Amino acid sequence: MRYPLVILLAAFFVIPAQAQNFPTRPVRMIVPFAPGGAVDVVARIAAVGMTEAFGQQVVVDNRGGGGGVIGTDMTVQARGDGYTLLLHSAAIASEPALRAKLPYDAMRDLAPITLVGVTPNLLVAHPAFPAKSARDLIAMAKEKPGIVTYGTGGVGSSSHLAVELFGILSGTRFNHVPFKGAGPAVAAVVAGELNFTIAPMPASISLVRAGRLRALGVSGLKRSPAAEDIPTIAETGLPGYEFVAWFGLLAPASTPSKLVQHLATEVRKVVNASDTRGKMEAQGFEPQTNSPAEFREHILKETEKWRKVITQAGIKSS
Repeated sequence: MRYPLVILLAAFFVIPAQAQNFPTRPVRMIVPFAPGGAVDVVARIAAVGMTEAFGQQVVVDNRGGGGGVIGTDMTVQARGDGYTLLLHSAAIASEPALRAKLPYDAMRDLAPITLVGVTPNLLVAHPAFPAKSARDLIAMAKEKPGIVTYGTGGVGSSSHLAVELFGILSGTRFNHVPFKGAGPAVAAVVAGELNFTIAPMPASISLVRAGRLRALGVSGLKRSPAAEDIPTIAETGLPGYEFVAWFGLLAPASTPSKLVQHLATEVRKVVNASDTRGKMEAQGFEPQTNSPAEFREHILKETEKWRKVITQAGIKSS
């Protein structure tokens, strides 16, 4: 079929115009997890800044279930017009290796926009637990393999993967007790029912400060601005260990590239604004942004990293 030249020219110019005028109505930001978690906290901070910058309401829509799959699939099925966005976590990179079948291919069906923030986790133990560092924990695990216990937010959760990586790099084995969420796992360690866990900084630092948990190390390669007095796991017994939770914004793959670039530019301004940075840092997050191409490359590298860990550890999620 042949189209008149005027129609072809109109199609050529519509994408830049769409990006330039966006948005003209409220934007939905899907969070594929329940309210109250780290992803939800980051999303709500970002949504406030985006609402002010866009002049339109950015509404956080929690669509938990399936370990993030339900909300992600809703985004994949949405129109690529910029009015449905997805705020996801590093879980999007581990899903392909954990699940035998997904209803989507994240790198095919989603358009990465930008990272929004990162946060290291804390290796924390009950105060009565003898280990005071990663080195002590490794020594105890090697002396009594499989006896030391740890809790996680479930099989294949970020806390589970963080400990499995620790075990692979240190050549140790621990007794895994999965829970339905990171909160109950942390609570079990606080109660002395389990020896340790690796928990998100925002959920654990206050318990450390209150003396209810002992911090054995920060999971990033560098000390966290939120806890500069706590050394890294790499410093205290396991060189090269790194586990950093990250959060980023994506759109349906059909979203025009000009609009994706426009969103990336605007969201980077929001995240790097002093007000947003202050709110994120107060919650233990470190604001961090990049370009759509850089974010795509980041997800691909993370996917390969966790595929190797999951395969070596023999982890299978339901």
